[in-house]
Amino acid sequence: AGRSQVCEIPFGLVWSPMMSPPAAVPSTLSPVSDATTTTTTTTTTTTTRHNNNNEMDMHCCRSCLAYLNMYAAYDASTGRWTCPLCGSTENVAPSPHLMESL
Repeated sequence: AGRSQVCEIPFGLVWSPMMSPPAAVPSTLSPVSDATTTTTTTTTTTTTRHNNNNEMDMHCCRSCLAYLNMYAAYDASTGRWTCPLCGSTENVAPSPHLMESL
């Protein structure tokens, strides 16, 4: 099934004004650019952006590019969240501000 059937929410446009689509996934842990870091493990990838204080924020889903938000189910013991739009499970890089925002 395509993404329009997986999401089950009728929409015509999804706009992410603050983040470009993730670059190709590297085979090792390495920065993609100075503002974006993509981290790859054996089975999952975490994409984050850095703010002006060089703190990681704005986690996004690798499947549909939705941002981590208050509607996402977050498991602090595993550091994983479930995207509320597509149902994909993603890793979250540790951040002191993450628990404050969820």
